[in-house]
Amino acid sequence: MAVTKTGYGYNDMLNEYLTYDLLIDEFKSSDSWILKNATWDKSWRNETIPIPVQVGIANSVRMGALTAESDVAAAQYVRGNLTTQKEAWGTLKFFERDLFEHGKVSERNFLKLLPDQLTQLIDYFKQTISNQVLGGNVLDLPATAWDSATDVVVVQHPERFYLNQKITLADADTTISGYVKAINKNTGAISVVTTRGGVTALDLANLTEASTKIYTDGANTEYFTSLKSMLLPAALGGSDTWAGLTKTDYPYTQPVLYDATASTTSDWGSVTAVNASTVLKMIFHARMKGYQRNAKPKVALCSLFHLHAVMAYLEGATTPYKQFGPAMVYADYTEIEIGGIGGNIKLVGIREFEDTWMALIDPQYLDLKTGPMPFKILESPDGLKYYTIRHETNGYCYLTDLVLRGDFIYRNPASATVIHSIPTYAFNG
Repeated sequence: MAVTKTGYGYNDMLNEYLTYDLLIDEFKSSDSWILKNATWDKSWRNETIPIPVQVGIANSVRMGALTAESDVAAAQYVRGNLTTQKEAWGTLKFFERDLFEHGKVSERNFLKLLPDQLTQLIDYFKQTISNQVLGGNVLDLPATAWDSATDVVVVQHPERFYLNQKITLADADTTISGYVKAINKNTGAISVVTTRGGVTALDLANLTEASTKIYTDGANTEYFTSLKSMLLPAALGGSDTWAGLTKTDYPYTQPVLYDATASTTSDWGSVTAVNASTVLKMIFHARMKGYQRNAKPKVALCSLFHLHAVMAYLEGATTPYKQFGPAMVYADYTEIEIGGIGGNIKLVGIREFEDTWMALIDPQYLDLKTGPMPFKILESPDGLKYYTIRHETNGYCYLTDLVLRGDFIYRNPASATVIHSIPTYAFNG
């Protein structure tokens, strides 16, 4: 039976039970596809680190005679770089009245509260990372125009929101923040108020509905680098640079792009209209276009919507495609292996992935770069891993701050094929 130890206070319990190894174990026990498949490189100490890129090969071949000395082409290398680690901060909060028993800090009470709080916080860290790496820094977008009388926002992904969560809404001219008061998981309606626990609705009148974006607190200015920004150009919602290099300067920094716009017929192996019966054909056409242009993707990442369409199609029709083995279903993603034109490909449907694009990549090039100790528990100058604040109704409470530092990089953009501009379709075609 646990007993309170003499001279054994809250900070002692943090030192003994909230350990670095526990944080890492919680972080690694993940259903997140990104965290399971990225290579974890802990060599980054927050200095600028080079990302070496070979952009040219020895290609001097001459028919019938030696290559002239002035014509000899040497292998060419350039350096991309990562300059600054991104920071995600989280805080654990324990109330004095929940921790104390008979006037002393109770080890039993602490160990009752710590596991749930820590698991929930680390899960939110992981969800934040997955949302940003797969979808960018925007947490969500309004699905419809909001009710100007009640300031209720209908969002596309209500599963990304939590009660009392602080969020930021911004358009090109206005940025405001508030707290989630209520969530309707079926309609997507969320109510946002001005203060945590308050009742005054956040005034959305100064925001332009069509251009408003919703962010996790602080993510409108700092966020993990997304796969979309690394693979798509700015004109398609990504970025024109990769690791500080202009993508169009080098073939190595450019993935193969496949245009899925329904009206496009000039792209390699295009389908005339993307729908539930043709989306799988589009994926295999895109992969073959990638093969033709020297991309070698191993998996196709897509939204759960597209994966569902593929699975429904395979179950309900005679097709030239074959599913190998059962679907592997996890909390945040589902994967199946499908055989078709030119061999097999693994299709991974991920909860955070958007419907408008797909990334056909080789996971060996996906790196999570951090320092040797990516998690840090903040300590005060006097060595305490918490600080105390006074709460009006709950007495004193203790706050413990955690930080995760690092960033993601897809090291070989040229190995990928990206399907972009996928039109909206319904399962019934």
